[in-house]
Amino acid sequence: MAAAVMQTPQLDQIAYTASVLIGLQKTHLLLNNVVCTS
Repeated sequence: MAAAVMQTPQLDQIAYTASVLIGLQKTHLLLNNVVCTS
């Protein structure tokens, strides 16, 4: 498993970036909900 990650750092970077973007999107939606309800 570790060897596969070492061989494909680009895929790991893409997966990490995607998870960060999804997290930001969820945070943005939560903030919108809080602003709308308050």
